[in-house]
Amino acid sequence: MKLIIPALILIFINSCTRDCCEEPPMHIFKFKEGKEYLIDHVFVLLSKDRKSISGYPDHSVINLKAADIYKKYYLDAPNYGLNTAYLSLTIEEFNRTWDTLQAETMDKLLIEKDPYEEYYYNEDGYLANHCPECLNKDTTWSAIDTAKFHRLVDKGELEKYLKRVK
Repeated sequence: MKLIIPALILIFINSCTRDCCEEPPMHIFKFKEGKEYLIDHVFVLLSKDRKSISGYPDHSVINLKAADIYKKYYLDAPNYGLNTAYLSLTIEEFNRTWDTLQAETMDKLLIEKDPYEEYYYNEDGYLANHCPECLNKDTTWSAIDTAKFHRLVDKGELEKYLKRVK
């Protein structure tokens, strides 16, 4: 799993529709209490004024999962950062109809424009799995240190090592 994460990130970044994509740093988020939209709902990109949808993922990206989920914190899950909203449309429904959906239809399906209770960026690469001895090996990919992620969550230290944006 850890070996394919960089490839999945590239697919996600390159699969947005319209002019919606900016490469975000690795991120961690926690949904508002009682909500777990990513499990079965489609995420979309809100416009800057947060009033309408300005982008949505390619149907192949919608099936990607978080690199890790620990105590309701999602590590590097596919989304659009703080401008992410969720539709009432399930992933299964989206996979069947993605090529026929129009912006006006999706706007009517919005169920959550502000889904996150907490949101952090790993701007300095603190959670990267650094392996100096691996640099010259063509079969090794750098990956995410999930053990370090778990320790930060357990100790309540996400904000100490990551940039909290919400």
